[in-house]
Amino acid sequence: MRFPWRARTSLFARLSLIFGLLVTLPLAVSGLLLSLIGRFSVLNSGATMSAVGERAVYRTRDSLVEQVKRNLQDVDDELAASAQKALEAASRTHIETSSKAVGDSTDQLILAGKKAFKKAGTQSADVARSSNSR
Repeated sequence: MRFPWRARTSLFARLSLIFGLLVTLPLAVSGLLLSLIGRFSVLNSGATMSAVGERAVYRTRDSLVEQVKRNLQDVDDELAASAQKALEAASRTHIETSSKAVGDSTDQLILAGKKAFKKAGTQSADVARSSNSR
């Protein structure tokens, strides 16, 4: 059984099909391509920004390490100078104390020697008087 009428496509349907094929399909393809290119562009710019950030962090780290090294060297120099001054002061004090002790000991020895000679002289004189009186 055949239908007596034949299906006709309207002009609007034909124009819509042509519009779809000529405009919509390339527009969809270009949208897809642009989204892929945009994705790659975002990934590339993200990688570039990551590399820039990494370099900045390393540069900051290196400058911080150098500053800490300089500060440690300064502290080391100051500590060495302070220790040297303390050692010199202790040496001066020791020398002064030793000189005073030697001086005091020498004075005591001289005083004791004078007393011993005086006593010996007195005893000699006493012995000489007692031997002359006999």
